[in-house]
Amino acid sequence: MYCRCLHVRLYTYVLPLPSTDCARTLVVKVVLLASPGFVREQFAEFLFLRAVKQDLKVLLENRGKFLQVHSSSGHKHSLTEVLTDPAVTARLSDTKAAAEIKALGDFYKMLQHEPDRAFYG
Repeated sequence: MYCRCLHVRLYTYVLPLPSTDCARTLVVKVVLLASPGFVREQFAEFLFLRAVKQDLKVLLENRGKFLQVHSSSGHKHSLTEVLTDPAVTARLSDTKAAAEIKALGDFYKMLQHEPDRAFYG
């Protein structure tokens, strides 16, 4: 049984994924757990205890891929703060997310220096 984590504010929900061949061949390089306080540690502990009880070898074998990072809040805007953390960017350097983070950073810089280039509507 595979799990997908959905983090909404300070509540964490674990949803089972369907057991299809597509889900079994999914390659994950890094799993980022970010939260204020101790939510991330408690969730990681819960996840790995559940993996031991249910004999989920995939989670246990990839335990080193879980990166726990502090964020100032549980809202979406703190994701930018987490992704600009040097420890996170170093860990994500060999993933597709690294290029997307760089593009997002360049976009934010462009908005600061040339706000007329972005408009709505």
